[in-house]
This record gives sequence, C-alpha cells and structure tokens, in this order.
Amino acid sequence: MKKGMSILAYNEEGKALLMAYKKQGSFYAGNDMVNLLLSAQRDFISSFQLITFAPSSYRSAQNLGFDHGAFMAERLSKEIGVPWRALFRPSKTEQKKLDMESRKDNADQIKLRHDSMEHLKGKRVLIVDDVFTTGSTVGKCVKLLENQGIQPYFLTVFKLI
Repeated sequence: MKKGMSILAYNEEGKALLMAYKKQGSFYAGNDMVNLLLSAQRDFISSFQLITFAPSSYRSAQNLGFDHGAFMAERLSKEIGVPWRALFRPSKTEQKKLDMESRKDNADQIKLRHDSMEHLKGKRVLIVDDVFTTGSTVGKCVKLLENQGIQPYFLTVFKLI
C-alpha cells in the first residue's frame, strides 16, 4: 500500500508507549506519539485540508473511555491548524487478537459516518493511526475515501515489521 507511511518500527519501547496510551489511558503517552508525528512529518501533515483517524472498535473505545485515534487527530489539528473530523464508523470487534485474514474481514465492517462526502471531493485527507499492523484498517479507510473522490493518505506512528 503506497498511500501513506509509518515513522517508526514497532519495538519494545514503542510497545510500552502504546500500551501506556491504549491500556492505561495515559494522555502523556498519547501526546508523546503526536509529538513524534509532528517532529517527523509536520510539513507533510500541514499539506492536508482535513485530518481524520482510523476508528477504534466500539469495545476498545468503551474500555478506554475515549477513541485514541480521535485524540491524536484532535491534537494534531490544534498544533497544525488543519481541521479534524470523524469520518468512519468502526467495527464492533477489536482487531488485536485477530489473525491477518480475520483482521481484513473485520476491517470490512468499517463504514463512512456520512452518506455524502461531496464537500470533500478532490481534497487531501490525512488518516492517522497509532500502529500499522496488517494495513487492513487504514487500507479500508483509504478505499472508502477514494471511492468518494477524496485523496486520502495515512500516517501512523509505528509499523509492525
């Protein structure tokens, strides 16, 4: 998939940061991840008309009390001055314990929140996420936006190698 990038390999330090954010709700860890994105790709992020995020599952957001992707998108928006908006409805099942094929099937349940995306047609939209594991989630998000005539790209903090 050539529609985006990840800035760091997912290693033990990355895992500790990600777990502090997603399992303990540490906003410091979330801010650290946003700062990593800004340090590496501020100009790239600034080139978009809108920032959105790959959605967490309903269960994951309920367990944590917030959607970690929304937090990242909102923080990037405040730092850069590019508006952000939730564009996707998540699947009900968490991706974490699924194998590659099941992740793809689960990601296929992601839908657009709004029927009409006409106002975004032709615009550059950045999809942020914390970690690129198989690419199923960001891949589905990219495809949904491309089908609406939008120019999507993704940016993740970590990539599982």
